[in-house]
Amino acid sequence: MFRNCINLETFIFESSDKKDHNILNMENMFYNCYSLKSFSFNNFNLSYYRYEEIIEQNGNTSTIIPYYYYYNISMSYMFFNCTNLETIENTYNIRYISNMSFMFYNCASLKTIYLANFIKEVGKNIDLSYMFYNCKKLETITFRSSYFDLSDMKYMFYNCSKLKQINNINYFRSSNNLNMSYLFYNCQNLESISISNAHFKITDTREMFYNCSKLTTLTFYPYSTKTSINMSRMFYNCNKLKSITINNGYSYIYPNDISSMFYNCRSLVTLTMNKFDPIKIKIEQMSYLFYNCTRIVNLNIFLSINFTNEI
Repeated sequence: MFRNCINLETFIFESSDKKDHNILNMENMFYNCYSLKSFSFNNFNLSYYRYEEIIEQNGNTSTIIPYYYYYNISMSYMFFNCTNLETIENTYNIRYISNMSFMFYNCASLKTIYLANFIKEVGKNIDLSYMFYNCKKLETITFRSSYFDLSDMKYMFYNCSKLKQINNINYFRSSNNLNMSYLFYNCQNLESISISNAHFKITDTREMFYNCSKLTTLTFYPYSTKTSINMSRMFYNCNKLKSITINNGYSYIYPNDISSMFYNCRSLVTLTMNKFDPIKIKIEQMSYLFYNCTRIVNLNIFLSINFTNEI
């Protein structure tokens, strides 16, 4: 709609009522509008639906029942490369979003975003990959406190180097295999994250917390997956991380690569990995596993493997 409007600086849209506006696709809406600084939707409810009237017969009485069929809305690439975007103000709700991938990609000036006013209801299998990629000034994100059924999270917060707080991430779920690789890559100011109540069925966590150098504690519970997982360099250079708990013991984790997984976690004291079964791993895929973990004291790991070479 406004793709490559490179001189657009402000966008304000106000609705005189709070009725639903029938819109299906907002992809690429402000793509490469790199001069855009502020964006505001006020009193704006967004959904895409088909309206039907169903006649219900009860004896001699007929009742007309209105029925709405809602469709998923895509917002991928919506603010892609809006490098000067600083504020997003909204008092509107969106129903049934299916795709938010690349939505704020390279919005390098964005500091805070409150998505709780953004989303009223969500669809299934939502793609959040690359959503905040390189939002390097972003400090706080608040998601709505309702369940998100996700299909992809790879690179979601990649290089959000000032990110300190993520609210309501425990409402995230995945019913399908989920890619979480590079999720918090280089989030250097993230000090703690609790995703113990979130339910993730995962296939890839490589470099998930790579260089999260201020992270001190972490609890991470993936669940019920028989798919093998790449976990290489997952905590690479998390040099202030003191305690890690992976898995709650209700299901097995089958990693296929754990090389350099705790590389340079030099403050790590306690590590608990329940039902961790790397039985199919080749020995070279375990290289540098605990490299420079000089303070580790407590290891509680379930391993069913015969070591034949030095790790």
